Amino acid sequence: MVKKKEMEREILPHITLKTYDDTKLKKTGMAIGGYSHRPIGASDFRNMLSKAVSVGNVKSDGFDNSYFLMELGAEYYSSGVSSMLKDLDIKIKTVLTETQIIVKAIPKKIEEYFRKKQTIPKKITEPIKSIYALEGEDKIGDNLLRLIKEDIDKRKTFGISIQLLDNLDQDEEENFKEIMKQELSREINPAYLENSKQFICGTSAKRIIEISKKPFIKRIAEQGKAKPQEYFENELILTKDSIEYEKNEDVPIICVIDSGISGLMEEFCVNRDQYIFKTPDDTVNHGSSVSSICVFGEDLVFKRFPLKQKSKIISLKLDDIEKRNIPIEEALMTAIRKYKHITKIFCLSYAYEDTTDLGLRLDAVKKLDYFIQENNVSVIVASGNIDLFDAYNDRENYPKYLSKYPVLSPAEAKNIIAVGSLCKKSTNSKIIVSKNTRLGIHPVFLRDDLDKYRFFKPDLLTYGGNSELKLNQDRIAVSTDLEIATINNQGDLVHNLGTSYSAPLIALCLSRLYKMYNYVNSETYKAILLNQACYDEINGLPVFNVLDTENVINCNDGIYLNFEGEVNPKYRSEEQARTNIFECKTVKFNMPEEAESIDIITVHSNNHKFQDLRRFNTRLVVEIVKGNGKTIAKKYGTMSRNCANTYGHYTFSRDFAGEWSIKVHVETRGISSDELDSLKVRFGISIRINLKEEHKNDLKKIYYKIKGVEEELSQELSEDAVKVIIESSQEGEKGIV
Repeated sequence: MVKKKEMEREILPHITLKTYDDTKLKKTGMAIGGYSHRPIGASDFRNMLSKAVSVGNVKSDGFDNSYFLMELGAEYYSSGVSSMLKDLDIKIKTVLTETQIIVKAIPKKIEEYFRKKQTIPKKITEPIKSIYALEGEDKIGDNLLRLIKEDIDKRKTFGISIQLLDNLDQDEEENFKEIMKQELSREINPAYLENSKQFICGTSAKRIIEISKKPFIKRIAEQGKAKPQEYFENELILTKDSIEYEKNEDVPIICVIDSGISGLMEEFCVNRDQYIFKTPDDTVNHGSSVSSICVFGEDLVFKRFPLKQKSKIISLKLDDIEKRNIPIEEALMTAIRKYKHITKIFCLSYAYEDTTDLGLRLDAVKKLDYFIQENNVSVIVASGNIDLFDAYNDRENYPKYLSKYPVLSPAEAKNIIAVGSLCKKSTNSKIIVSKNTRLGIHPVFLRDDLDKYRFFKPDLLTYGGNSELKLNQDRIAVSTDLEIATINNQGDLVHNLGTSYSAPLIALCLSRLYKMYNYVNSETYKAILLNQACYDEINGLPVFNVLDTENVINCNDGIYLNFEGEVNPKYRSEEQARTNIFECKTVKFNMPEEAESIDIITVHSNNHKFQDLRRFNTRLVVEIVKGNGKTIAKKYGTMSRNCANTYGHYTFSRDFAGEWSIKVHVETRGISSDELDSLKVRFGISIRINLKEEHKNDLKKIYYKIKGVEEELSQELSEDAVKVIIESSQEGEKGIV
C-alpha cells in the first residue's frame, strides 16, 4: 500500500511467514446494552404468538407449520437469539434484516410448552418486540404489487422470481420443491434454479396472489434484469489496426461469466460453456471484449503490439441476444461449482439494473457472499456504470438507489472484489475517477459514520473510463487514446469504456499472484493486491488504485511479508457466554534497522450463515508488538474497526529494530454459543516494509537479511510446522514476485 507517490520496480520474491498457534486469549465479549423498546411480558408473548400461529397456520400438502415474522429490538442481533428460541422449538428460517427474522414453529410444541410452564423465561421474551403472521401480500415486491393492482383486466403476464425460505431442512426443501413444480407446471417457461434456490416463470396476477399464500415462500418479485457494464461516449470506433499477437501456453486460467466468446478470442479459450443456451457464441458482443482484456491485459489497453498472451479463458455464457435473462447469482455459482478445481479466478462484468427489486438484489448478494466464502475463490465484479453527470442534472428525480450508492448488485457483497474505473490520464500521484464510477456506500447499509469504512465500495480502481465529472467546467475531451482497446466478437480492434473493462484487468492481476504463490486463502491474495495498490483518500474515505497492473507481482520499493490462517473462536462455557476464548495465531520476524515504516493490510471472512448484510459480526484483531514489548500506533487506517478489509500505516521513530511479533485473534458479536462451535474465520495479511530513502538501493541486501532470520529462530519457532518459510523455488525459476 503506497500513499501518493510513484512506485519503483524491484525483482524480489515476497517472504511467506507461517503462523503458529499461541496460547488461548481470554477476552470479554461485547455486552448488549440498553433497550430501544419495552420488552414484552410473558402473557403478551403468549397472546401475540398464539394469534400469529392461528393466522399463519396454513395446512398445506401435509405440512402443519406456522411461519411468521419476528421483529427484535434494535440492540439485538438476529443470529444471537437462536438459542433463546430453542426452548420453544422455534427455528430461524431466514434473516431478513438485523431486527427481522422469519421463523417456524410447530403449534403442538408451543402448546405443550404452555401447558407445562406457566411462566415463559425472560430470556425468551426479552429480545422480542413483536410477532406477525406472514400475509401473502407481504411477500410480494413493491413494484410487482403495484403492477398487479394496475392490471385491471388480469390478463397481463409477469416474469417473476419466486424464492423459498433459506434455512429449510432437506425433507422440507424437497417437498416444497415438488409442490412448486406442480403449481408452476401450467405457467410459462417454468424453471427451478438449483444453486440460488428460486423458481422463475411467467404467470398472471391471480396466480401470483395464490402462490404468495404458500407458507414456505419468502419473496415474489419481478425477475431481475442483468446487463453488461459498458458505457458508450460515442459509437464504437472500429480501427484499421492489424492485431499482432504472440501465444504463451504457460499462463493462468480465468473463468469469465459473460455473454459467451466468439471470433479471434476462441483461440485462447480452453472451454466454451454454453450453459442453458443453444450455442456458446457471443451474440451480445460483450463477452469477447471482456475476455480479450483478460488474455492480453495492459498490452491491449495501451495497444502495445505485438500483444502477448497473459492468460487462458473458460467462458460460461450468461446472456444471449434472445434476451433470456438468467439470474446473475445462478450463473456465477454454477461457474464456481463447475470450475473451481481448474481456476480460483472468476470475472463478472454484468450487474442488475437499478429497477430490480431491492429484496431480490440483497438476497442475491447474501447468497453469493456465503457461497464465495464457502468455496474460497476470488470473484471480481464490475462495480457498474453510473453516469454522474446525468445523476447531477436529474438529481431531483434520479433513482435513490443510483444517486447514493456507488455499485450495482452484486458488487456490494463483502467477499466480492468490486472494481471501479479510472481515466487513462491517472497517475499514482494523481488519480482521476471516471464519470461512470462513484465512491461511497448504499444508504441501506449506512447506520453510523463507521459504516463508511465497513461497506465502502469499490474495493479497487483501475483503467476503464476516459473522463471525470466536472460540474463547473468541460469534461476531458473524448479521444480513442483515452478509451480501452478491446477485441470484439468479429475479431476486430474496437474501443470501449466502462467498469466492464476494469474488472478483467484486476482479474488478470490476481491470476498472476495465484500463479506465483501457493497460498490457500483467497483473502491472502486480496491482501497482497491491496498492499501493492496505491492508497489515496477522497473525501476522507480510502481509495485503492492499481495502475501498474503488469508489476503487481514485483516488490515495489519495499519488502513484503505475507501470512494467512484460520481461527475458530469458541465460548468457554454456556455459563460464561459473554466471555470468549479466542484461538490466537502468531508470527515473528526481524524488523531491519533500515526500515522507516510499514503498511499492513488484513482481509478476513467468516462462514456464518445467518449474518445480516448490514452488520459485521466478526472483527479481526491484530496486535503488533515491537522487540521491546511495546505496541505501535498507526498513523492512519482502519485497523481497529469491524471491516472485511482493514489497513494501517505505521511510521517509526526509535527503538523499532529487532524481533517483532504479530498476534491475530477474532472477536465476535451477536453469534450464539450453538453457532460459535462451527464458526470459522479465514484471514490473509500482507505487511509491506518501507525502507528509508538512503537504503532503497540496498533492497536485495536487506531482503536477504530478513530472509536469513530463519537461522536465528528460537527452538520453539524452528520446528517445521512453525518456522519462517521462504518460497525459494519461486526466485530464479520465475524470476519475479
